[in-house]
Amino acid sequence: MENKVFNIAFIIDPSGEVIHKHYKTAFYQREPNVAPTDIWDVYLERYGDDPVRLFEAVYPVARTEIGNIGTLICAEGSFPEAARGLALNGAEIIWRAQYPEPWMGNDIAEIQNRSHAVFNTCYVMAPNIGSIRFPGGEKKQSCGKSQIIDYRGNITSQYLGPGESLVSAILNIDGLRDFRVRAQWQNLAKDLRVEQYQVIYDAMMAKGGIYPRNLCMDKPPLTEDQQLELVKNQVNKMVADGVYTAPPGWEPYEVDPEVAARIEEAANRA
Repeated sequence: MENKVFNIAFIIDPSGEVIHKHYKTAFYQREPNVAPTDIWDVYLERYGDDPVRLFEAVYPVARTEIGNIGTLICAEGSFPEAARGLALNGAEIIWRAQYPEPWMGNDIAEIQNRSHAVFNTCYVMAPNIGSIRFPGGEKKQSCGKSQIIDYRGNITSQYLGPGESLVSAILNIDGLRDFRVRAQWQNLAKDLRVEQYQVIYDAMMAKGGIYPRNLCMDKPPLTEDQQLELVKNQVNKMVADGVYTAPPGWEPYEVDPEVAARIEEAANRA
């Protein structure tokens, strides 16, 4: 798609064939990328309103000889729904790639990844970036902390330093499968009362949704400055919908008119 930038995770099998492509579903505010919801009408046109086909398109899982593998990219691993989507499509291994500072040093990424493993009874492989040298070379950020986590949430291998290295561990897929079908507890997907959780999102949709969809149907991705303006819009909406309670003296943000117009235009599609 012209003027669109997608962040894609992919898997290549031993024969050299690309057997999996996953389009990143959520971004940090300074990434000028396009997510599925930014072109949601394209997905509806391609897959119709069949929820199963849409589900498989947005959260694909590769079924391989070494296990069923799904992928998460950086910031989308901050959303439990993204990992749960992979798990409910059969993922036994979730490959969650990199997160920068400060979320490595303050353990937020580890908390997220161990939670994904426990909540979804799956392995999480979390290879992380080493050092980042910014343009000009005068600044350098160290990240590191690659980890492999088992389906009970235990860290089975890790490398804490920011340099290039490797992390290895045995992933006992047969043991995982046995646990899933024998355990009475902690194989939690079997106990999902989906009707109860569906009402959460049905209620949000009844209020107009949360993050605006179709923002990039006819336009390129938002710039960094425009995305920061979008953040203001999102906070205003959460307060207006009663999700956030504003502190004393807070006033709604003024949103750049161009960004506000783009949000309104996307909302009025079809």
